[in-house]
Order: sequence, then structure tokens, then C-alpha cells
Amino acid sequence: MLSQELPQELVENVLDCLDSDTVSLKASSLVCRSWRFRSQYHLHRVLNLRSDCNIKLIQDRLTSFPAIAGYVTCLKLDLSGFTPCLWNTLVPVLQLLPYIDSIAFVCKDMCKLRPEVTNFLAQNYSSLNALTLSNIIFTNFTELANLLNCFPHLLNLEIKNVYWGTYRKSHVPIPKPCIHALSLAYCTEQAALLEWLLCENDEGQTAVIPFVDLKWKEDIETLENLATRIGNGQGKVTYVCSAFVRYTSGDYWK
Repeated sequence: MLSQELPQELVENVLDCLDSDTVSLKASSLVCRSWRFRSQYHLHRVLNLRSDCNIKLIQDRLTSFPAIAGYVTCLKLDLSGFTPCLWNTLVPVLQLLPYIDSIAFVCKDMCKLRPEVTNFLAQNYSSLNALTLSNIIFTNFTELANLLNCFPHLLNLEIKNVYWGTYRKSHVPIPKPCIHALSLAYCTEQAALLEWLLCENDEGQTAVIPFVDLKWKEDIETLENLATRIGNGQGKVTYVCSAFVRYTSGDYWK
């Protein structure tokens, strides 16, 4: 009776506060029909996939209960230990998830994104609006830029502990994403990535990133040179600076 007297918007706001409380969400999904959808949404919104997951069981569950697949909007993938054969078994699971708008590659160990992974993402998730990369290695900056350009509608980008070869401007494509919120920490040549994201797009428009969170590891002069350009039109900019050193060999930052 009480749930019928409350506006649906208020009920959903209360359930939104329980988004990480699995026990309460399971209980609330059984209260009444008006509570069920929002509770189920938070229970199934994020799907975590690792190499030690029972992928066949996940596929069977999504096939038997297609409504669950409709709730999943965020993928968290740890590609550590994924072989090409294992990735091929994962593809049918991903094809059952039509509403993904956020993907997080949060790898336990440093790893590279295989070509079959990036090709699948480009073909199936071009409308993605949020991407997280953590503990990823790219052969060069162009490889990273090509991946980001697969998602022209990308609004939120978080990159942490990502490494690539030395930036060469002549080999880099024009950026397609128009980032709204950027979080960048402990990556190779962060200034180069910022300059690329802020350069003119195909339509000749210079990008503006309203919300920027930087954990800086390059020299202060580089930061000062970019500060004015980054700051124009921003809603919020956070800088955290730290010292840096290079490896004794190679083109990667420590």
C-alpha cells in the first residue's frame, strides 16, 4: 500500500541509493512490480568478465533470461590470461548484450588489446559513451588514437597506467571523440594525449573538455604551457603533480 502512495520517481531515487547493496536490492525486487525494474537494473547493470569466469554458464543464463541482458549497460573486462581461443568463446556472450554504453578494461596484469578485441569493439560498440583503460600497453600512440576514434560519441574517458611508444604527430589521425570528462593518471606522454584530444576535429572545431582530472607526471613547464589552453571553458580542472623518471632503455615512462 505504501509503495502505491509514493511517486515512482521517489521510489527510484531511493533504490538508486542502494546500487551497491546487493542484499537490499534482491529484497526490494520482490516487494512489488513498481520496485522490480529499478532493483533488477542495479543488480545486473554491471557485468564483470575475467578469464576464470564460467563463460558458458553466463551465456546460458543470458539466453534463458533475455530480460537480464537488457539490464546490462556496463562491461568490466579483465583481459589478463585471455587467449584468442578464450576470447572467441566470449564473443557470443557479448553479442547478447545490445545496450552496452560503458566499457572498462581494468586488467590485473599489464596486457595488450588484441586486434580481434579492438575490431569487435569498433563493429559492435561504436556508440559507446564511456571508456576506461587501466594497465594497458599499446605499441605506439597511433594504436591508442585509432582505438579512441572507434567511439566518436565517447563522452567520458578514464586512462590510468597506460603506456605507448613515443608520440609522433605526423602519424596520428584527427581525433573524433568530443570528450566531456577526462581522467588521466600515470601514462606515457600525457601532454601529447591532451594535445591530441584538444586539437581540431574533421569539422575544424577545437575541442573543449569541461571536466579534467589529471595526475601529472611530466615536467611543470609542460603543464604550465597547457594549463591556459586546457582551462578555457572548463567546468572543473584538477591537477596532481608528481616527479617522473624514465626507464634506462625504451620509450616508456616508469
